[in-house]
Amino acid sequence: MTSYFVAAGQYITRLGDRIVANWERSSCKWPGGDCYQVAYDRARLASQQVGDVSPLIQWDKERMFCTLWGSHYYLPKWRQLPDFYRGKGAPGAMVWDGRASELLEAGRIWSGALRPGAVIQTWKDYKDYIRVLNGEAPRGIGHSFFLHRYVYDGSGISGMKVGSPPGPKLRRARDTSYPGG
Repeated sequence: MTSYFVAAGQYITRLGDRIVANWERSSCKWPGGDCYQVAYDRARLASQQVGDVSPLIQWDKERMFCTLWGSHYYLPKWRQLPDFYRGKGAPGAMVWDGRASELLEAGRIWSGALRPGAVIQTWKDYKDYIRVLNGEAPRGIGHSFFLHRYVYDGSGISGMKVGSPPGPKLRRARDTSYPGG
């Protein structure tokens, strides 16, 4: 079972619009690096551009915000963070820091509740999310990216176009494969 987490709120909408606009204008859509770092760099630039009174800081995994964003479960301070935010990557960090008002999970995500630019954290296997939450190494991988837009077919949402370095395919809760990118 795939797990998804997304942050929501008015600030996230403004930030997300800027993330998408920057991505669409970018000549380098798929820079190298870890997916969480790429997502962070895009969100950091957008936070500076939207006039955030507290723009995202330079990446430093020792800072609690970045520890959450990158799901750095192996750091000693991981267990000092509230369980509610651990393993939820960028969305967990945004809500923990007060930059977003709520976390959305799979049902609301696939019902169309996301806005373009929403930062998303997925785990291929729910058990890996639980392992990370508990400060244990996952057996598989997680993936961080942002929503570019939903893809629709005649009966509703059929997938997502995402801004992401290559990563695992997006899967709905029913394990029906949907293309990314």
